[in-house]
Amino acid sequence: MASVDKIHNYFKLCDEIKELDPKIRFAGVISERDRLVAGGMKEGVEPFESQKEDEVLFMELALKAKMRKEFDKQLGTVNFTMSQREKALGMSFLLEIVMYCVCLLTLMQTTRNL
Repeated sequence: MASVDKIHNYFKLCDEIKELDPKIRFAGVISERDRLVAGGMKEGVEPFESQKEDEVLFMELALKAKMRKEFDKQLGTVNFTMSQREKALGMSFLLEIVMYCVCLLTLMQTTRNL
């Protein structure tokens, strides 16, 4: 389990990420237990999905992070992943190998092709 200081630092990190660009809608840290432990939606931004859908997305991200470790020996560790959708671009970064923490950024798309 993450310490209170680590969680505080994750909240600070997420706040700093959300301030990097006005198109960043969400920055959060997901635990190995598939829970959002820090961060969230940028203030004043309407989410694309419901809270229940967020929980499913967090489970998927944590599971994918765990599954990617299977190839670390052969291919090296994953630095980040990215998925482009019609409405958003998502990026996830492994913050701690032991905890499988993932930081997800959701950026508003301005064009269909990046």
